[in-house]
Amino acid sequence: MKNKQQSGFIQIIILIIIVLVLMKYFGVTISGILDWIASFFDWLASFFRGLLR
Repeated sequence: MKNKQQSGFIQIIILIIIVLVLMKYFGVTISGILDWIASFFDWLASFFRGLLR
């Protein structure tokens, strides 16, 4: 049981490292991702407001 937990923890660490390297390579920042998400939800809200009128 303990070996499976350690294996899962190592996989999460490796996934985080890969994501950070990809973010560095593509020039993506956390604030850029948050801005994109916020603008997406703004667009979604205006889309549904348009449907309800």
